[in-house]
Amino acid sequence: MIDWLGVWAAVAARVAAHRAAGRGHLLTEDSVRLETVLVLERFGVAPERLAVEVLAPELAGGKLDLVVDPPGGAVVELKYPRDSHTGISPDTMTFGELLRDFLRVAVVPAGDRWVVQLLNERLARYVAGACLRHGLGWANAAGGTVTLPAPALAALPVTAGRAIGAAAVPGTVTATCAVLEPIGDGLSLYAFRVDRLPAAEPATGPGQALPVD
Repeated sequence: MIDWLGVWAAVAARVAAHRAAGRGHLLTEDSVRLETVLVLERFGVAPERLAVEVLAPELAGGKLDLVVDPPGGAVVELKYPRDSHTGISPDTMTFGELLRDFLRVAVVPAGDRWVVQLLNERLARYVAGACLRHGLGWANAAGGTVTLPAPALAALPVTAGRAIGAAAVPGTVTATCAVLEPIGDGLSLYAFRVDRLPAAEPATGPGQALPVD
């Protein structure tokens, strides 16, 4: 049994150490994934039990960021969005991408399903406010619940809807914020344990059949 709460707290600490050492501008989503692999090893998960970019039939050709004991073990999707310096990536697109990971892992049969997101304070406020405006539930603290009803997702602004794309699913996706750890200087790690969507079908929105990476 993996101590996932301990894993995510340790990942947050390692990312915080990089930032404190002046390497924050060099960190990427892949950096966070590697830190997760190294922490899992400390928690007794040997490298041969891990796989990255794992194809999942439920995702119509899409891939999962990290899987422990594939195919039916624990699945992890990671996000580390940065504020756009050019304005090309609006908040609504990032918002849709953040929600998309919940929808993706909810349809995957696994022992554990995790969505882990590193969010700065400004983006976290935006996401919480956008969820409130659009009838979605967001967790601002450990123990809080994320609730994503399909009708509310379908009514999101066009840019957010496009970011969700083929990950749209019927029903309501739910998750619990199991860990919320500060990483220093206005950044926090959110680790959400996502519930399996009962009787979920592979996700294809209207007129869409593209894989979701």
